[in-house]
Amino acid sequence: MQIHCMNCNQHKMLIPRCRFDVNLEDSSGSTTGMIMNKEGEKLLPLTAEQIYERTSTKVYVLAK
Repeated sequence: MQIHCMNCNQHKMLIPRCRFDVNLEDSSGSTTGMIMNKEGEKLLPLTAEQIYERTSTKVYVLAK
């Protein structure tokens, strides 16, 4: 996917990435963590690019 930056007037390729904020919990308590990139993709049956396409499509539909 390519974007055009209005500030610097350059065209750049976007690299799809994913970041998941997770809350891990057991009987002793909980902690918050973050999982990114390939490790994050392993949690879901989708790649970062597929996640981006699905969420950007929803935003586009809602914006109409």
